[in-house]
Amino acid sequence: MGKALDSTYYNRVYKDDLDKYRAYYKDSIYYDIWKQMIEFVRQIKKPEILEIGCGTGQLAHFLYDEGFKQYFGFDFSIVAVKIADDIVNMRFFVGDAYDKRIYDKFFYNVVITSEVLEHIDDDIQVLKNIKKDTHIVFSLPMFNCKGHVRYFKTPEEIKKRYKNCMAIKEITRVRNWYAGVGIIK
Repeated sequence: MGKALDSTYYNRVYKDDLDKYRAYYKDSIYYDIWKQMIEFVRQIKKPEILEIGCGTGQLAHFLYDEGFKQYFGFDFSIVAVKIADDIVNMRFFVGDAYDKRIYDKFFYNVVITSEVLEHIDDDIQVLKNIKKDTHIVFSLPMFNCKGHVRYFKTPEEIKKRYKNCMAIKEITRVRNWYAGVGIIK
């Protein structure tokens, strides 16, 4: 497996492939997995969302178009956040997922992590930062690539890794990804 990459790497990626990361969400390779994640969000009463690793705001744009306006998103890439601010009228900020203060700063009852947990070394610590009893909607890959610290071949591997920090209600495979929903313990 690979190693976690810092924000300078992602700043460069977003700048070098600007068309891809500014594209309309329906044109993204993640569109199908995002559709499933939004279906999970729909099951939650009055969702107020905090998105960890919002990237360039494509998923936030999709959420906005689907009527989910109670939203804060953050990313450690200043370039991604600037693009997100241009894409959709939601609230974005630059932040570090390891910073516990972020999770106490906002009211939210849902956390979204799309293509995040596999990129960070201490994913368990990030999940422990989230307030207990918060809904979590996540996606995880079934494949390795640059920047992935881990990936998962089966839902059982996901359940085993996260059993101490979340109660997973459902995991669904969508092409080469898993989408899941649960509650933070």
